[in-house]
Amino acid sequence: MTKTIKNNQNESSLSPAQQVLEDSLTIPDEASSLATIRDILFGEQVREVEQKRQQLQHELRDSIDALRQSSTSQFERLYDELHKLRDLLGEEREERKSDTNNGNEQLSQLSDSVAKIDQKHTDAEKALRESILQETNKLDQQARSWHQEVSEKLERASKELKSDKTDRGDLAKMLRGVAEQLLDEPKA
Repeated sequence: MTKTIKNNQNESSLSPAQQVLEDSLTIPDEASSLATIRDILFGEQVREVEQKRQQLQHELRDSIDALRQSSTSQFERLYDELHKLRDLLGEEREERKSDTNNGNEQLSQLSDSVAKIDQKHTDAEKALRESILQETNKLDQQARSWHQEVSEKLERASKELKSDKTDRGDLAKMLRGVAEQLLDEPKA
């Protein structure tokens, strides 16, 4: 503090240029002396701490860069995997959609085939029933015709028998005559 008072007294007697020159000379002396004292007392420790700090800072930067690169590569791999999975899911969805469409198409074709077969079966059954009905009608007509014909023939035969009927006595005489002729014939 006494140095400061002396400096203030000296400053008033000096010109401003001299005073700036003196101030610039005294400040570095004080700063250099403080730095020298600090360097003497703590120099080695400060340098070691500074080196350790710089080394740690360098290691931290390296670790951060390595972590950044590792994270970036992991994110890129995950991104690639996600894209692959998305593509696979898209392909799977398209395959399932295609399979579903194919299944629906095949089901539709089978349904159409069953409907056609059912229609053919219905038509064939209808045609068979009509054919059976026609044949039954023909057979019925034929049976009636035969019945009528047989009835007519029986009626005619009955009428003929009635008209041609000989009496029993005449028939007995005639049979006796045939029997006598058979007996009279020489045996050959």
